[in-house]
Amino acid sequence: INSHIPRMLEEQTDTCKRVLNIYRYMVMNTRMDNATWEQLLLVLLQITSLVLGESPPKKKVTTLGGKLAPAIFQTLIVTWIKANLNVMISRELWDRFLHVLTSLTTWEELIKEWAKTLETLTRVLARHVYNLDLTDLPLDRLNEHKSKRGRRGPRLENN
Repeated sequence: INSHIPRMLEEQTDTCKRVLNIYRYMVMNTRMDNATWEQLLLVLLQITSLVLGESPPKKKVTTLGGKLAPAIFQTLIVTWIKANLNVMISRELWDRFLHVLTSLTTWEELIKEWAKTLETLTRVLARHVYNLDLTDLPLDRLNEHKSKRGRRGPRLENN
């Protein structure tokens, strides 16, 4: 095995991560019209399909896709959400998104990123719709208070 290959893979991975960071910066900080959002999403879907393929490699750390999977999935999902908050996404593009993601469900990184996204969306929804902070629920505080009382031992009453 050529000793330069791991170093080249690291350089390529680093370059790709920088490009994904530029995408994320654009998504979060740049006003874009519908056509620009759609083009951005199409490019990300194509990158995702081509770099990752349908099934993960046995040794992810030795492939570009394996090293980039978490960053690609995070960028794709964040971009998708942000685009939907700003413009109307076509039915065809939604179908493409569905097709790409369902073809990649064997990637653990996709499942983890999707779970984190749903958790975040649930917290935001709970805060805005029900005015609830899911990290500080009343029942949790009550149970915590009860367990603290229980650790001090039973109270003895004076007669």
